[in-house]
Amino acid sequence: MKNRYSTLILLSLLALVFVQCNDDEFFELERPQLFPWNSVDEFELSVVDSYYGFFLNSGWTAPYGYSAYRDFVISDISTHTDHQPLEHAAINQYDRDFTAVSNSEGDAEFAQLYRVLNQILPGLKFIEEKEQEGTDAFSAMTPEDRNQLQQQKGELYFMRAWTNYHLAKGFMPTYVPGGDNSGRYIPLKQNFDETADALRSSQLGSVQEFYDLMVSDLQKAKELLPEQHAKAGRANKYAAATLLYRIKFAMGDHAGALDECNFVITDAVDAKGYYDLSQDPEMAWTRNFGDAKANEVIWEVAFRPESSDNDIPFARMTKIGYYRANGGGRGDGTLDENGNVNGWVQSWAGTMALSYYALGRMGWMDMTTNTPTPEALADKRFNQLYYFLKAGADRNAAVDTVGMSVPERVAYMTSFDGNPKVTKNHIWIDKYYRAEDGRYAQLPLMRLAELYLSRAMLRLSVNNDVIGATADVNVVRQRAGLTGLASVTAQSVEEERLRELAGEGGDRMLYMKGFKKEIDGNKFNEAGVAIPAIAFPYEGMYTPVPLGETDYNDNYNN
Repeated sequence: MKNRYSTLILLSLLALVFVQCNDDEFFELERPQLFPWNSVDEFELSVVDSYYGFFLNSGWTAPYGYSAYRDFVISDISTHTDHQPLEHAAINQYDRDFTAVSNSEGDAEFAQLYRVLNQILPGLKFIEEKEQEGTDAFSAMTPEDRNQLQQQKGELYFMRAWTNYHLAKGFMPTYVPGGDNSGRYIPLKQNFDETADALRSSQLGSVQEFYDLMVSDLQKAKELLPEQHAKAGRANKYAAATLLYRIKFAMGDHAGALDECNFVITDAVDAKGYYDLSQDPEMAWTRNFGDAKANEVIWEVAFRPESSDNDIPFARMTKIGYYRANGGGRGDGTLDENGNVNGWVQSWAGTMALSYYALGRMGWMDMTTNTPTPEALADKRFNQLYYFLKAGADRNAAVDTVGMSVPERVAYMTSFDGNPKVTKNHIWIDKYYRAEDGRYAQLPLMRLAELYLSRAMLRLSVNNDVIGATADVNVVRQRAGLTGLASVTAQSVEEERLRELAGEGGDRMLYMKGFKKEIDGNKFNEAGVAIPAIAFPYEGMYTPVPLGETDYNDNYNN
């Protein structure tokens, strides 16, 4: 068949050969990767490259940001504002039609993910071959060296699973528990072979094979990784367990997913006290590298000012719409000489807000006045991690700002959308770019609150454990400054999850897939036509790669 798959992967391999890591300070290393390696210290650079390849220097197509943004766009909890036409590849998928999208960004993300695999596989092949030979990887290895090498192997297994997770959820159909998952869509890379012929004959992996490999890799990683990593931004065994929970949940293995949630909370929280929810919700989002640790963060991207752009896709779904804003563009409460709020940022590029459907489920929007409810105003999460902006029409109201005090004037000036074309009030996600140097705010990837809410929903699903589920939800509510619930239901757990995790890492789509839920038809396209509901497994709702031209002849085994 004619296809560009192998070309994209071949280009990724060439990039591995010719482009070396030039941002080693991000992980406190000083030299580019060396191959072959002569010591565990040199091999460490191979591990670093897997993180670097995934998280740094990929701009608008950064895999994590682009994936999270795309999942938000296609979910039922987002809406497109009316001040800008639909733009960019992911927004073109707003109507959940993936059949006719010209998606250069999707192609770039696809190539980037395979580039990461090509950075991971040589190291794994090297270690596995040495183990099969029954020899040490390096000469004169000490026991400490052997322990370090096992940890490095665990990180490579973890990063392979993390990369395949994004490939699977972006470029393959949804996994169907108990169904036919034998379809083959993209290459499954398990071994490193640098020859062009090998790349052209890459075997396509089935949906089942992708998920089985992820589970196997994470089980190994969980055994090999340390409980806490000495270096910022590196995965530990609890990160492996968290990703394993997500994958098992997506596969319909709710009991297995519950086991992983129990492991993290029982071992890392209850027994060893590594994580807790003692800090305000914004703490996880408002730090730069070197700032105080956020107690609830299990894994994050540890950005330094030397880092290249990674998280800019998130700008499209925040009120600021601008990835260079500091402090989330909220302003510092003072006025400049022109009467404008210092540090206040509102860009045309912020085009995706929370849908009224989502806000109704969250209990945060009064649907009569389209203003925040008392429940929202009492919730630390709403006040710290979301932002309410009035419609631009409100700007035309006769308001005497001259007689206002400075705090009153700041409150007024930052309470409406600066673009008069917006005709509806909106509540926006405001979790990104929130540090003093917003572009390099630490980016949480896994938080303890997710594990509590996940255990709550799985306790109900697996054991109908209402008491345990209620206790878990109330831990999260207490941190938000709210009173506990007397009892929870599946619906109330879902709504708490929306308040806590909206806009984070595709969480809403994970939840919908894990419970096989229909995505409600509550949104409208640019022409005002309702976008139909779509039932699980959301047929066709994934990005075919490549789109458009089919330039090269490549044969694949089916």
